[in-house]
Order: sequence, then structure tokens, then C-alpha cells
Amino acid sequence: MNYPVADILRDVRITLDQNQTESIIVDDDDTLELDEVITEKIPAAGMQILQVVPLRMIDGTKPLKRIDDQFQSSYTTDSNGWLRVNVPHDYLRLAIFKAADWDIPVREAVLDNTDTYKAAKSSFEGIKPNIYRPLVFETEDTEGPALIGMGSESEGVELELGRYVAIPRIIDGVFSFPKLLYNALIYQTAALVCIAYKDAAAQSLFSTAQSYMGLPPQQDTK
Repeated sequence: MNYPVADILRDVRITLDQNQTESIIVDDDDTLELDEVITEKIPAAGMQILQVVPLRMIDGTKPLKRIDDQFQSSYTTDSNGWLRVNVPHDYLRLAIFKAADWDIPVREAVLDNTDTYKAAKSSFEGIKPNIYRPLVFETEDTEGPALIGMGSESEGVELELGRYVAIPRIIDGVFSFPKLLYNALIYQTAALVCIAYKDAAAQSLFSTAQSYMGLPPQQDTK
């Protein structure tokens, strides 16, 4: 859903006021400065939320097959049945990935520096991914960042379904963000503003934000 930044600013200011933040001066003379800090923190808060929440709470994912002036989609497979897909410039996390011959889709990508990745490249058939238990990895090669789907049985298999969660950005005064996570965005942004002003209310605001994300309360703030 698209939210005017002015509305987010208003709701964050209200939240800061309701939580009795002591270090943040919000009188008329300091409103402009506060609004600048809030605006700076909105995308950071949004990205932090989208990285950890359950995918079911995220609407508006983008297709990996998208082709426009900023991202040219391409995907190829090799003799191992590995399906390589270019990662878009605004990629944050995988939403869904399915090669045409896979029995099930993959909803979470694994990093290429894990033991899971090493096992996936094993020569033993019982260990390698297959159409019944495929895997997707985030990696980077000479062509740039990529997603590698493993489990196809032959070369030439196409990407049947692929979508990703994009890095949220403010564009023309509007911030696009999932409707179910709007309250989390307000509290997470307010918490980041409190950190900027060294206000002790940050911890409580982070905990409230996490409750709107369906996550357990945060124990400490780094």
C-alpha cells in the first residue's frame, strides 16, 4: 500500500509523544529537524522489518522475470540442473522460486558460505538437492549477484515462478509498504529516531514494533 510520507511523519510524531520521549524536543522550532530525522529513518525501519517478518505478512512482492530499464532478467541452466537468475538492484529477500520441473517451490534462499551450500554441491545423489527437495542460494559471480536454484534434473529448465521482496524506498513523497505491517513501521521508525536522540524509550518502541511483526519482544538493543 502507498503511504504519503507526511502521514508517516504525523503518526511517528504522535507515537513519540504518546511514549513520553524525554530527549526529543518537538516544539515548533524543532519540528523541521525532527521531520528530517524521521524521514531518514523510514526506509531503514522498513528494510529491517521486511528482512525478518513472515512472508505471509508481505504483499506487493515483485517478479524475478520483470524486465524494465533498470533490470534485465535472465536465467540459464547448466548440465547440473542449476538455474541461475540475475538479482535485481532492489532485491532484499526471496519470496518464492520454482523451476518448471520442481515438485515444490522454495521460499527462503540460503547464503553460499554455509554448510548447506557445500552439501548441495556434493557428488552424492542422496545429499544433493532434487526436484522433491530443491534449494536456492544467494551468491555472486563474475556476472554479479545471483540466485542459484538447485534440484532440476536436466539442462534447459525454465524459471516457472519467481518473486522477491524489494528494498523499500521513498519515491516522490510516497512510501510503499505492506498494510499489515504499517503499525510496525511506525514504532520501528520511532525507535530508530529515539536512538538518534539517545532517548531511553527506544527499547520499549522496538518491543512494540516486534509485537506487530509477530515476533517475540526484543531483549536488548545493540
